[in-house]
Order: sequence, then C-alpha cells, then structure tokens
Amino acid sequence: MNDVIRVDNLMKKYGRNVVFKDISFTIEPGRIIGLIGNNGLGKTTLLDIIGGYRKQSRGRVFYNGRETNKKEKESIALVDPKQLFPFFTVSMAIDYFTDFFDDFDRKCALRLCEQLKLDQKQKIQKLSKGNQERLCLLLTLSRKGKLYLMDEPFAGIDPQIKYDLKKIILENKPEDATIIIATHLLKELEFLFDEIIILMKDKAILRNCDEIRSIHKKSIEEYYLEVITHV
Repeated sequence: MNDVIRVDNLMKKYGRNVVFKDISFTIEPGRIIGLIGNNGLGKTTLLDIIGGYRKQSRGRVFYNGRETNKKEKESIALVDPKQLFPFFTVSMAIDYFTDFFDDFDRKCALRLCEQLKLDQKQKIQKLSKGNQERLCLLLTLSRKGKLYLMDEPFAGIDPQIKYDLKKIILENKPEDATIIIATHLLKELEFLFDEIIILMKDKAILRNCDEIRSIHKKSIEEYYLEVITHV
C-alpha cells in the first residue's frame, strides 16, 4: 500500500530556536491519526508544514508520493479559525467555500450546520471559541479530500457535545481518506485513532493503537505518559 504521507528528516526552527528536528514517519491511506505531544513542541507547526501552509527549515514532506506543492495543497482540507473572515456570517463562509473549492459539498455543509446547531446568520466574530471550532470542523469535513488536517477540533467545546462531534467525524469521513488530528484530549479521543504520532523535540514515534492495547496492555493515554516519562 502506498503511503499517503511521508515525512523525512523534518526540522523547523526560528532563528536559533529549534521547534523540532529529525522528524520522520509514514502514514497509510484511510487511517485516523492522533498527533500528540506536550505543549510547545510544534503540533500546529507540523500540521501547517504537511498542509503546505508553512515552510520547513530542513527535510521533505511527500503527499501521495510527491512533495507538497500548490496543486497537492488544493486537495488537503485544513481550516484554521484565523483563516476565516471575521465579518462573514456562517452562511457567507459556506458560500465562500462553495465557490472557492471544487470539492466542497454544500449539501453536506448545510446538513452539518444543522447537526452542529450553528446559526447561519451569526457573524464569525460573534461566535464562541467552541462554535468557531465547530464551523472549522464543518468546513473541513464538507470537502471531499483525501487528507484532512485538524488542529484541536474539540478545544473550547462543551463536554456534552463532544461525543456528537466524534460521531460526526466518523460518519462523514470518506473510506479512503486520512485524518490527522492534533489534540491534547487523548483520553477522550483515543477510541477514534488507528495510530498515534508522539511528537518530541528530536523524534516522532508512530504506534498502532491496537498493538498498544494488545501487546503493552495499556490505554493509549497510559502508553503516551510512559513514553514521555522515560525520555
């Protein structure tokens, strides 16, 4: 099976400050990946580099066997709240994405808008942080891409609706699509993941979640805490 993502010896630094280095891993199609790691280790930065929104300092990123370029970037679904026009209403954001992306499914977006209980007339700048995250999730999942990148999609969202959001992700994920979710809510989300990537300053550890449970006899959170404790 061909890798959908291959990261080779990736490094990112700002001046003398090294965010991470020597990061390498491969991801197969159709998987849901949890990207986890301590705060400040560059999870958002890594997603941006994979998505082609930020340049690495060293190393290479391959998407479907090709280095990420403008054409490849167009088929990667990544929506950041900072990318949205604050004066847009929810409805205007859906219209904008409908016009901008050929693979955007407007019917799916309107259905998700109802499921996520978003007011289409509400301006984005008036939305709570949780509702902004819901809108980003809606706009991301309404694209028919092969790779979905999600950065803390459950941040600021009330606990009682998190289960519904997890269900929505599973129901709307195309069978052959890959999703990478950066999160610190490992205990709540671990059942979603096929694999996890533990991001550290000088390496990335890719592990199969079923193997962690069957071989190590641990939950994903327990395994993660054990790994970072013994670094």
